[in-house]
Amino acid sequence: MGTALPPVLHGAVAEAAWQAPVIDPLRNSNSTHVAIIGAGLSGLHAARLLSLAGTDHIVLEGAQRIGGRILSECPDDGDPGSAYDMGPAWYWPAFQSRLPALVREMGLHAFPQFMDGALMWEESPTTCTRFEAGAPMEGSMRIAGGLGMLINALAADGIGERVARGQRVTTMRIAGEVVELDAVDDEGRVTTHSASQVISTLPPRLLARTVEF
Repeated sequence: MGTALPPVLHGAVAEAAWQAPVIDPLRNSNSTHVAIIGAGLSGLHAARLLSLAGTDHIVLEGAQRIGGRILSECPDDGDPGSAYDMGPAWYWPAFQSRLPALVREMGLHAFPQFMDGALMWEESPTTCTRFEAGAPMEGSMRIAGGLGMLINALAADGIGERVARGQRVTTMRIAGEVVELDAVDDEGRVTTHSASQVISTLPPRLLARTVEF
């Protein structure tokens, strides 16, 4: 816990390596160096950077799946190349300037959003509106197989194994030189995690509404 941290990721990337934490609800307390709240795109990317730096960390995810708002569903035949996005589907390199490099680094194929022709907008299961002007998505890109492919790539190489699913953080408090985080699982059991650094990827309003400090 006493190792100095360089100013990367707001002090989250350490210079030395620690053993990966093991979640044991029966022991009711787990210690790590960096705790990441949320296993969406930001949380998994942070976990990957920490892993590359050899820093002990854990990702606490309230849901039973990773990806956050990103969710790509496969058709019944299971072909990942035919997946469709149920959440975010596009990114804009013009103002999301780091994403293109990350997509390339993960070995994924990106392509421009198709723009020609009319646009059909499904407002509800019974209402669909046709727009002749086409899709107003100039400059946007998509990932072959859906944005979920980026989540899967980030979770590879053991990163996903550091995600504790069903661990909804409800409380954070300072306890000496560490931060203690209480997380509740689907059965209402509380596990206390302690970390010297915490990265929250939750939107600030959600964090303020759901976590007690």
